Amino acid sequence: MSMEKYLPVEGPDARLGRGDGWQGAPRLLADALDYCGRETKPESERPPTFRANRNRFLPVLVGLLASCQGRKAVLEKLNSLRLSRCLDLLDVLRRVDEGDLQNGRDLKRALVGAGLRGPSAPFEFLAGAVQLTAGRSSCGPIEEDPVATTHLRLCFGLARHMAEGGRNRETRFHIDHFLAHAIVFLVSGNPQHKWKELVARTDRLLDVLGESPIPQGILVHATKNAYLSAPGIPDGDFAYDLIRSLRRAVENHGTLDLTAAFDGLNAIVGWKTAHPIVRILWSGVARGYFEHTRDRVLEAARGSADCARRLGVAIGFADSLGRPLARLTPETNRAESACEISFPGGTSIGRTSVLVDTGPSRLLLDFGADQYRGAPDWFPELDLIDAVLVSHAHQDHIGGLLQLYADYGYDGPWYATPMTIKLGELALRDAVRVQTLNGKDERVLNDSLINRIIGKSRALGSGSGTRVAGNVTAQPWSAGHVPGSCQFHLSFGGFSVLYTGDFNCLPSASTEPMEIPPTEAREQVNVLILEGTYAFGDAGIITPEAARDQLIALIRLQESAPVLVPVMSLGRAQEVLAALAGTEFEVGVFGLARRMTLAAGRTYDRNIHFDSRPPDRVAMTDYNVLVASAGCLQGGPSSVFHGSFEQIPVIFTGYLFPGTPAIRLSEKFDTVRFSAHTPHEHWAAYAQLYPNARKFLIHYPGSRNLDLPSGLEIPSSTRVYSI
Repeated sequence: MSMEKYLPVEGPDARLGRGDGWQGAPRLLADALDYCGRETKPESERPPTFRANRNRFLPVLVGLLASCQGRKAVLEKLNSLRLSRCLDLLDVLRRVDEGDLQNGRDLKRALVGAGLRGPSAPFEFLAGAVQLTAGRSSCGPIEEDPVATTHLRLCFGLARHMAEGGRNRETRFHIDHFLAHAIVFLVSGNPQHKWKELVARTDRLLDVLGESPIPQGILVHATKNAYLSAPGIPDGDFAYDLIRSLRRAVENHGTLDLTAAFDGLNAIVGWKTAHPIVRILWSGVARGYFEHTRDRVLEAARGSADCARRLGVAIGFADSLGRPLARLTPETNRAESACEISFPGGTSIGRTSVLVDTGPSRLLLDFGADQYRGAPDWFPELDLIDAVLVSHAHQDHIGGLLQLYADYGYDGPWYATPMTIKLGELALRDAVRVQTLNGKDERVLNDSLINRIIGKSRALGSGSGTRVAGNVTAQPWSAGHVPGSCQFHLSFGGFSVLYTGDFNCLPSASTEPMEIPPTEAREQVNVLILEGTYAFGDAGIITPEAARDQLIALIRLQESAPVLVPVMSLGRAQEVLAALAGTEFEVGVFGLARRMTLAAGRTYDRNIHFDSRPPDRVAMTDYNVLVASAGCLQGGPSSVFHGSFEQIPVIFTGYLFPGTPAIRLSEKFDTVRFSAHTPHEHWAAYAQLYPNARKFLIHYPGSRNLDLPSGLEIPSSTRVYSI
């Protein structure tokens, strides 16, 4: 392989580094060379980096970071250090951005091809991703750089998906540990950051990445490991060291009494501090630790409710209302009506989930999974929730039900509109199929699980509200987003919460129009939780009529047939078919797009044909237009058609997801801007309809560095908000 083609060109565009106090490329290069045994320095003088067991990871970007020395010098340096495979891994990272790697199986094959195999492979891959992010990020905080954060999200998602399909189930948690070191490294532009500033930047970057908060004990450890002074940092990472010592004692001797260890952790450190660290450092006993502590509280409850509460508070096994994190009798665990809201799914797009605590009841609003099927991490309240409300059947809102029922132990009901339940079953079965093809552990991926989940569904009527748990009534209002989508208006104990889910104020040919609650109901809303996919930006969204005209005109311009129109299966597929119905084109519909459209009960003119044949059985002369999922050519019939039919023209139909082949091909083919999300001006007008509400913005991919309108805030996943 010629390494030269992977090196950046010389000149101004080849200079690397970023502001915020960084020395940029020279500093990273020095760190890389230090790993190689060159230019060693005393530990006190080394720049911040990320390490494990004091061994540095492979500096895959030596060639890239040394580009300022000249291409010839770079090649000579790489050869002398026997690090030419760094460029092979750099090529893997490029393939992630270009959408060539769609799952953990593909990543594993690519890493083996780059000479990386075994348990260290995902970490060397992630080390490269972090160095690439640091090296090419634009000036300013990384959390405000969408290119940098998108690359990190893709790489960590792929690495976790690869770990899920491996034999060592601990790898997932080692990746979480690695993430802590990487995040500290990336936000450590100013070595003199005060501790609170460092924590705040870490939390912001994690929110943007859609990651769970890092436990303080591990954050302290990672900061000290990076040689950062961070004035105000806690004196030591005692909890981290204690848990690591206990784990090593078990691994080395196997004689430690876990019951005594758990009681000791609760007495010395406290469950609230210890458990998040145990989950990452000692994942094999994390569930046992939780259950042991819960059982201790249940034993105390046999004495009295006060005993259980006092013990829960004393050992940190209680929520902000002082209730033990254990399902006790209603009388013992009863609380006055309250309104506390937290955001375990973060505020970015991918794993949408909101926890509403009413005092007597806890509810989840959506429980989504990202494109690699990663759901929000388990947290103790998941053992105590009374119901789940699902706004619509897109994976980033419903996909986490697989983990919730299979891995997290939930067995209660979930509520949605009848259409969302029907379409949700198709979405979940497709997720199972994709995960199985990707080699993920099949312990949760079977028909019996899907049947159990669907058996737990409860349909919400369109009339008066439905009592979904305890004192909570839920009223659905159409969201105008996709078939079956709704907003949820929750009423309980004098509080009123409206959750929009994804919504669209514009008219749509594929679903019911968005409903606006009556004025009286809007004025009573205390909390508005609204999506902001296109808030504060110009997304170039056009009306369905304009999109229809554009699509038909582009098809007519193509010199060869058929034309491939990739679509998202729910929403965009139905919108595109409505646009093509009644035209002169013979249209074939394939894959999940076909199944979703039929399940939604949509009917079209005779030129629309629902074809159940495998895509490799379809001839080029069968149709003028092929409408097929997936929408970004990342799989399904659309991927087969694109690969099988030589020179087939493609017309994309909306947002193109990062890390998919559509990104690479977007400059070659046209895109028509269909959208199921409302543009900013309509979004802002809708938000103003709730004058008395505290407004939270989620499902938001944009900058956090905004001068937000009064009453609007982007919440943190680390906080519980009392209303």
